[in-house]
Amino acid sequence: MKKIAQGIVRLRKLILTVAVLLLIPSAIGAIATRINYDILTPETQQEYEHSYTRAGKKLLGGAFAPLRPQFQSAAKEIPMIFDDKVCHVLIASGGSDPYHTTLHLTEYLLAECPPGYCFHLLLGSMNPVRQALCELADTQNLYISPSASAKASTVVLHQGVSDMASLMQSCDLALSAAGTTLYELCAVGVPTASFIIADNQIASANAFAQNDAIPCLGDVRANKESIKKEAAHWVTSMNPYVRNQAASARLLRYRNISKRMQQLVDGNGAVRIADALLALLKSRS
Repeated sequence: MKKIAQGIVRLRKLILTVAVLLLIPSAIGAIATRINYDILTPETQQEYEHSYTRAGKKLLGGAFAPLRPQFQSAAKEIPMIFDDKVCHVLIASGGSDPYHTTLHLTEYLLAECPPGYCFHLLLGSMNPVRQALCELADTQNLYISPSASAKASTVVLHQGVSDMASLMQSCDLALSAAGTTLYELCAVGVPTASFIIADNQIASANAFAQNDAIPCLGDVRANKESIKKEAAHWVTSMNPYVRNQAASARLLRYRNISKRMQQLVDGNGAVRIADALLALLKSRS
């Protein structure tokens, strides 16, 4: 490290010159291009088009969401026929989960949903009820004896996940706060229901819902009890492994929702942005 530091000091003028030169294409892109990857509705599309009238190039909508590289080819394969097995449900309430939504949802789902689920709880580093969630998982999983039904519901905790795409691919359904996680779930194609935990999530949740991609269960700050009931109903109605007269219609609905989500966000937004900026620089050279 000492040698690296000495090298930087010795070449500081060259490094500064290169840094300034690299700012030039960035400035050109910022001036001539407007990027906004909010999920659009007809109303917001019109608003953005009006706001960005001076931009030579507009990169608007979920197609330009700059997700991590692991989501570029992360589309979940949807089989034509689901075998009878456990349904894996991801529950994500953000890094801090200020309203303990993960705990409340999991407790309710375990009590109200029939056996046959595995609930995957994504815990942020600042989750205030992490210990309670650990105890819930331990209690639920220890309660299942070796002789119990193989379909008995279980709970799995996930912390510090580096390969989020693979975790999402392993799940069949998701319940998620209406943050950027929704974009990642779309890229994978996991049918999802959202809930709101902050004011800055309201527009996003409504936009995903208006695009018939991700229904919104409501705002946990105002409708906690109804959201738990809606979540349980949605999970059981979307479970692709339930065998009854509505199985074919449920599977078709599952596949259509997954496809619709990937149409909104496919994980290649960063590539599209880079291609657009390179094309812009080429046209000005």
